[in-house]
Amino acid sequence: MNVNALSNPVSRSRGITLVEILLVISLLVILLSFAMPTVGNATARAELKATVENVQYSVAAARNVARLTESSLALNIESSPAENVQKITFSRPQEHPGARGGTHELGLQEYRLPEGILLVSEHQQFVFDPRGLVGEAGRIILVSAADESISATIEVE
Repeated sequence: MNVNALSNPVSRSRGITLVEILLVISLLVILLSFAMPTVGNATARAELKATVENVQYSVAAARNVARLTESSLALNIESSPAENVQKITFSRPQEHPGARGGTHELGLQEYRLPEGILLVSEHQQFVFDPRGLVGEAGRIILVSAADESISATIEVE
């Protein structure tokens, strides 16, 4: 029997040490801490983009319904601070905003803005005449509540 073979093993299996595991975990935590604000901004931007599309659709729908019915139609911006809700509703100009009479049979539904988006407008109501033209042009500004630098403007003309 060879004595050297027993005293010096040819191969020795080596595992991962605790220090190596902790080093990898700490690097991952550092990388994720940089990535998290970016993910948050991406979410806010996506939510804002969807809201912009919905508000633009509401403006276009009000304009088209006014043309099709050959009658005036108002797009109303309503805020309820008590409920922390902002919404877009439709009414005939002679009706009280939010009245549920003539616009439901036209297929128009109110649009509630997501909680993370704030709507600021120069006017609380945009009235479209029977030709689909707005009586008083203005701007609707949408701002992300998470990051105020994320915003969009919609021109109503």
